[in-house]
Amino acid sequence: MRAGELNRSIVIQAATVAQNDFGEDVETWIKIHTDTTLPAKFMPQRGDERFTAQQVVDKAVAVFKIRWRDDVTVENRIVYDGHDWDIHDVRPLGNREGLEIDASARAE
Repeated sequence: MRAGELNRSIVIQAATVAQNDFGEDVETWIKIHTDTTLPAKFMPQRGDERFTAQQVVDKAVAVFKIRWRDDVTVENRIVYDGHDWDIHDVRPLGNREGLEIDASARAE
């Protein structure tokens, strides 16, 4: 994987449970990596538009390419360009060269 291809910055997060001021469990998201951001390649795909609950809901679909990590799963999410992207599939590239991540975000 060529470094020049990885021209975007993303954050990968995992869900965790924390307690609020009232002692109630609240789901929060934390970074799974120590770097501020990770370099990635962003490849938008064809989106989707549906009529749900009497409103039109758009969905953006994309593939992200990153360097190899063994801690990325469909339980995580990606934060990119101010949007939260749900991960649907994680595929290895080559012999631990990188990952291709299929993700979607609600389009605004």
